[in-house]
Amino acid sequence: MKNLRHLNISGCDRLAHMPNGIEELLQLQTLPMYIVSRLNNLGVLGPLNLRGELKIKHLENVHTTEEAKEANIWKKRHLTSLGLCWGNADSNLIMNPTSKGSLSWLHMGKKDVEPQPSEPNSIRAMDGKLAEEVLSCLKPHENVKSLHVLGYPGFAFPRTFSKWLLAKLSTIELINCGEILCLPAYIRSSSRLKTLRMEGMNKVEKIGLEFYGENSIVAFPSLQELQLKDFPVLEGWCGIDDDNRSIFPLLRKLSIKSCPNMSQAPIFLSLQHLSLHSCSPRILDPASKSTSLLTLVIQDFAELLSLPEKLFENNSLLASIDIISCPNLQSLPMEFQNLNSLQALTIRWCQRLSYLPKGFHKLTALKSLEITECHSISTLGEEIGGLKSLKTLSIENCSSLGFISLGLQHLTSLEHLTIMYCSNLASLPDGFQNLNALKRLTLINCPELQLLPESLKFANQLQSLQLHSCSKLGSLPEWFDNF
Repeated sequence: MKNLRHLNISGCDRLAHMPNGIEELLQLQTLPMYIVSRLNNLGVLGPLNLRGELKIKHLENVHTTEEAKEANIWKKRHLTSLGLCWGNADSNLIMNPTSKGSLSWLHMGKKDVEPQPSEPNSIRAMDGKLAEEVLSCLKPHENVKSLHVLGYPGFAFPRTFSKWLLAKLSTIELINCGEILCLPAYIRSSSRLKTLRMEGMNKVEKIGLEFYGENSIVAFPSLQELQLKDFPVLEGWCGIDDDNRSIFPLLRKLSIKSCPNMSQAPIFLSLQHLSLHSCSPRILDPASKSTSLLTLVIQDFAELLSLPEKLFENNSLLASIDIISCPNLQSLPMEFQNLNSLQALTIRWCQRLSYLPKGFHKLTALKSLEITECHSISTLGEEIGGLKSLKTLSIENCSSLGFISLGLQHLTSLEHLTIMYCSNLASLPDGFQNLNALKRLTLINCPELQLLPESLKFANQLQSLQLHSCSKLGSLPEWFDNF
């Protein structure tokens, strides 16, 4: 088997160690995962000329810098993606090999597939200086385009780390580096960096000017996508008050999740897609200064009572809005009526939201409307009649909903109407003869619904009618026989 070129062990998550003799497979090109253990040290990788993607797991088992140097990672010029993982940190981020391999020749016994023992205490106690030194010895070749560091237990990234960020690096992911106090400043200078994901930074309290560099005119010049997740003590993320300097000039997509104390963020002039999850309502104020948003997600804001008017006043080009799990949100701002480009609106699990805003009928571009688990909404009024472009209307588990107005008949573009688990709804409005585009009507678990509207027989385009668990619907109308 010394001529083996491809060994694909992707998804073999229970492997405790590598088979013996890997270092003798000098023709090996594909090895997407390597496990450092007592039986297989990191130096085994030294003579191999690997290509494509490589994820090195359980780097806590590397105890000397000499062993790390022997891996010769910096010489592997054909690698395009490198993952460096400590402890049980793992990811499928780089497990997309294109070459096929086989494990049939390994003849692994039971002891070979036992899960790697978890050693959280030893990992936490690992000398931070050693971790930094090991990491500094694992710098990749300049041809690597994607770098992923997971579970790094060091207290800082090594100074030589900046030399890694060479011209072709386009993706950086730093995940669960829980001892880090400050984000690495060198990232700003990577001219081709397009995606940056940072997650699980438990001790980072502030993202300050050092992140951009004191002398940098343009920081993160090519970055298009940025994600911050699980920064439990992060309070501030400052911008730059200097007209001669800029940050994130091409940023299009920003996701901030589980940053509960964060109240400050820069202004992103080119931002188009913003997703905010499990954050303080205070983060919405700096977010409102954006002016080019196309999509907006606000999710898991338990303390949110209202949405800032400026957020919608400044972003009239919004095409999609999701407002999810905001249980104390009581109303939507009047500025909603100015969203002339809005095509999709989803409102879920907003239990205290009792009505749609006045001027809602002005959303003439709206094509999809979903209202789910909004138990305080009792009426869908005439406002909905102005939604001339609406194709999909879904109302689910709105227990107080008892009335849908005749405005429904003006939804002449409506193709799909779904009403589910609305326990107080006793009737549907008439006017179905005007719904010339209606193809599917779904009524599920509406126990008070007693009859179908007579006009439904004139819905000539209807292709699907689903009735389920509508216990008071005693019989189908006579005209149904000719439907």
